[in-house]
Amino acid sequence: MMLSIFVREIKTRRSAVDAAYQAGDVSEVREQAHALKSCSGTYGGARLSAVAKALEYAAAEGQTDLLPGLVTTLGVIADTTENAYSAKMTELEAKIASD
Repeated sequence: MMLSIFVREIKTRRSAVDAAYQAGDVSEVREQAHALKSCSGTYGGARLSAVAKALEYAAAEGQTDLLPGLVTTLGVIADTTENAYSAKMTELEAKIASD
């Protein structure tokens, strides 16, 4: 159950980062990146947490020239993390069903 919460959180926060970025709302990009950084760190998503931290910092410091690359990188790593955790959930569910 906890993994499914994290996977949902990745989807929600990534969508929110994308929407805020498209709207030019740097403050909201920072807020969403902060939330994603925190939950990723809690659930062991170190790479996702690190890029979210970099995005949060760039947004907070007004380094808007870095945002396009960081938002793109965040999307790639979010997809990779989501896929890995979803696969692990499927594996655990199959194990539980067979026990």
